[in-house]
Amino acid sequence: MNEKIDLSGVFSLAYIKKSRYTGSFHSMRYLLELKDGQIAATIYPGPYCFEVTPDDEKETAFFEYSPEGLNETVAWLNQCYDERYREKDTLLTGDETIQ
Repeated sequence: MNEKIDLSGVFSLAYIKKSRYTGSFHSMRYLLELKDGQIAATIYPGPYCFEVTPDDEKETAFFEYSPEGLNETVAWLNQCYDERYREKDTLLTGDETIQ
């Protein structure tokens, strides 16, 4: 099974007009917010919150504020997890279902 982040039904673009959205997927944390009219997506390692995680451990990408941009954001989050966190999570937990 290859789990993926799926924000459909959980998150709407209107939400980040007023507030930032934080979430996690296994050991990866993420924050979505509206900056300069774009979706700013930031990933960082757990277990700590965004505010206390050192800036050099965070990575941010920007996407168009649109339904298509949100789809690209989710695809980027999943790609980041696959490239940076999945193998580590599998090794740490021994859970072979995290593929």
